[in-house]
Amino acid sequence: MMTLEFRGAAHNIRDHGAAGDGATLETEAIQAAIDACAATGGAVVMPPGRYLSGTLFMRSNVTLHLCRGATLLGSTDLKDFPPVRPALRAFVDNYSDKSLIYGENLENIGIGGEGVIDGQGGLYERKIRPLDVRPMILRFVTCRRLRVENVTLQHSPIHLQWYLGCEELWIQGVRGFNHCNFQNDFLSFDGCRDVIVRDCIGDSDDDGITLKSSSDRACENIAISNCNISTICNALKFGTESSGGFRNISVNNLVVRQTVQENFRQTHKPGLAGIAMSVVDGAELDGVTISNVVMRGCYTPFYLRLADRGRPYTEGMAKPPVGSLRNVNISNVIAVGAEQFASSITGIPGHPVENVSLSNINITCRGGGPREDREVDVPELIDRYPDCHKFGKLPAYGFFCRHVRGLRLDNVQLNTQAPDARHGFYGEDIEDLSLDRVSFPAACGQPIKLKDVRRAAVRGCTVPGPVETFVKVEGERSCHVVVTENHLSQAGDHVETTADATSSTCPSAGVVDPFTAG
Repeated sequence: MMTLEFRGAAHNIRDHGAAGDGATLETEAIQAAIDACAATGGAVVMPPGRYLSGTLFMRSNVTLHLCRGATLLGSTDLKDFPPVRPALRAFVDNYSDKSLIYGENLENIGIGGEGVIDGQGGLYERKIRPLDVRPMILRFVTCRRLRVENVTLQHSPIHLQWYLGCEELWIQGVRGFNHCNFQNDFLSFDGCRDVIVRDCIGDSDDDGITLKSSSDRACENIAISNCNISTICNALKFGTESSGGFRNISVNNLVVRQTVQENFRQTHKPGLAGIAMSVVDGAELDGVTISNVVMRGCYTPFYLRLADRGRPYTEGMAKPPVGSLRNVNISNVIAVGAEQFASSITGIPGHPVENVSLSNINITCRGGGPREDREVDVPELIDRYPDCHKFGKLPAYGFFCRHVRGLRLDNVQLNTQAPDARHGFYGEDIEDLSLDRVSFPAACGQPIKLKDVRRAAVRGCTVPGPVETFVKVEGERSCHVVVTENHLSQAGDHVETTADATSSTCPSAGVVDPFTAG
């Protein structure tokens, strides 16, 4: 295994008075080693042993190196964690002002080695609120050229690691286990740029890898690859804080699974969304590509949400305008064990999600949805906190899409473990829709319903068993819907159009190509 390289002198914390017995508070000794190292640059070496500490303040040009067999233990006395409010104002100020390891306005810093940093978070009172009484393990603000490699981080009282407004980050080979308290996220980037994350394994009670923007700084130019994430929440999440936005982000080779570890809740419920994007506090999400993902045990594979919670990130600030969510490409995904919450891509009236492409997707849902849910009225929830289950019952088992402009599904396979009488794809208020080579299970009710959809093409789709109607088109705004070259051997009707969809204002609704396969 690679270890973090450093230049300069090595400062052993034992030479500065650290005992390593796990009982003596070592904050002063370790801080003395860090300060001495900062004068020349180099590494602070933590040899095998157990070192109890309060807040440690990192310095520029210093690497904290934990040898194999070394464990840094967070104190359980809050007096050992002085509150620190950084100069960069952000909504994350409401989460925590305490840290085990803290750095602000630093450069050329690192944390590495094969040791363990343990926050002992299970010894803190378990309460959702207030948050700021519990320290994070790692918190870095407006730092540059920061590397965290190979260490094990575990049992944080709150978020495991949080990077705010940092640049040129390299996170590699980090192992995280965080199941001892509420808000136990694994890895959070907040308004960071020029970031590489690779080869990490995280198992958390809250979100896995999270990109946030709780200030006016965007998360941008980020590459994430070769990670294994277990969670009972969202595995890969953008938001909910979106004040500065998200741009130019690539994610590749991600394994997502339901946690099998015991945790303080004593439950192994499925995770929420495998991939979640929530732009609800203004700004934009633009330019995200995600590929080669395997997920098992999530409520829903995809949750893309543009809404208008409009939460300011500092007190006295005006409510931000509605943001945007556009130019997202997701490909090569296998999702098994999805619950009854369909994948959803939703904007709000007048503010559509734009230009989303999903290709080479294979989803196996639990199924079992009743026929009466096919016509359920789904609330808009424009200003509510976004999560995949907030809509409640949905009229689809595969995809529920509403207020979208430019949506393409290509080579998508939908499967159900039990018959489901709902729609495979439900689309409402969509402009420019393409459903190419979408296959639906034999035991399904009505594969496709389109309501107020303009300029849609349904091509090369497959339904192997009997269905009442392949495509149902309704809504007085529906027009220019083309259904062609599909494989429908046992469909009762290829296309059903309601009276409002075939009015004189919508003359092109429901065009059926004569070459549709029978």
